Amino acid sequence: MLLFGGRDGLFLSHLPMFHRPHDTQVVLQVHLADGRHEEELRRELAARPRLWTVVPERFELDRLAPGASQPLRSFHADVVRGHFERGGKTVHANDEFIVDRVVFDHRLTPTAGPGPALVYRVVDAGPAAREHFLVHWIATRPDADHVVRVLTRGRTALPPQVELARGQALAATPEALQHALGQAGGSARVDRTIYLETGDLE
Repeated sequence: MLLFGGRDGLFLSHLPMFHRPHDTQVVLQVHLADGRHEEELRRELAARPRLWTVVPERFELDRLAPGASQPLRSFHADVVRGHFERGGKTVHANDEFIVDRVVFDHRLTPTAGPGPALVYRVVDAGPAAREHFLVHWIATRPDADHVVRVLTRGRTALPPQVELARGQALAATPEALQHALGQAGGSARVDRTIYLETGDLE
């Protein structure tokens, strides 16, 4: 799972692929049972928003789906600075993550064909948040797992999602996202890409 966030909160995004059991895009808002580790991570992500991942214990992703018969409330995971499969370094082992809410959960449909737009969902900790994230809604093969940080000043309401013409690109450029936010009435600054992966979604 990708770990992202900052002073306003922490989020996890499952790193999906187009085959079972990984063919689900899931984004969670979470907090750590260890308050000291939570504070360390929030400060680090706010000051230096680079790639972090977590390696959770084994569980069924379906337990995070709306209406699950045995919903997952918490799990343990190693926290890794960098990508856990690409030279990342474990910073904390076996931290307990508490699931505060499932932001969204949807099954990938690799044969549906691309839609006319690139859709980015806005993910944040609530109305008072100053750190927001645009998470690309993964549509069909091939596609991109793309998370971008957006910053606002004060209480700035952003639209729930932005849409851009798909064209030939699998992911939008920061400039295109900045323009789309402006067109949607969102007063915000696109700060940087947190994560972009296309190889796992070919």
